[in-house]
Amino acid sequence: AIEAMMGDGRALQCGTSHYLGQNFAKAFDVTYRNEANEQEYVYATSWGVSTRLVGAVVMAHGDDKGLRLPPRIAPVQVV
Repeated sequence: AIEAMMGDGRALQCGTSHYLGQNFAKAFDVTYRNEANEQEYVYATSWGVSTRLVGAVVMAHGDDKGLRLPPRIAPVQVV
């Protein structure tokens, strides 16, 4: 997992990675030829960030008084 430390000392999990082994390779017949020219199933991983990044933005730019997003995220500022 990718952990982000927020300004207030709290941690937020922003992304994850998973080792999938050969499960999906066998299910979808994904193979390659090794150096000995033998066909083998690939080993796969899965990783990514998610909508948790939205939470990170809110945690970084919000407080008890409200939320103030930077102009690159919210080009129209409303008071």
